[in-house]
Amino acid sequence: MTFSTGHTLDLREFDALVGPSVHFVSALQVSVDRVLRRPGPCPALTRREREVLRWAAIGKTSWEISLILGISERTVNFHVQGACRKLGVPGRRAACARAVALGLVAV
Repeated sequence: MTFSTGHTLDLREFDALVGPSVHFVSALQVSVDRVLRRPGPCPALTRREREVLRWAAIGKTSWEISLILGISERTVNFHVQGACRKLGVPGRRAACARAVALGLVAV
């Protein structure tokens, strides 16, 4: 990352800027890594987890998905939780987004 200015800095001004600049760049890198999730091994979701996430990604509730797939609502939530764990995300929306981004689910 490059920072530039149109005027000459006194050495005392430069010293005061180095620490915050390094901190800013480090925080930015962590944030970019978190957003982009640098590619690693793609998690292996089961066929049912992918199916449940596909329906969830288009806005279906657990109850609606249970009717569509002919399984209990509790089983739908079980598959969503399993997918969340494998994808390393905290919830249903994040699991859907990550699965779509990784190409595991097509909507």
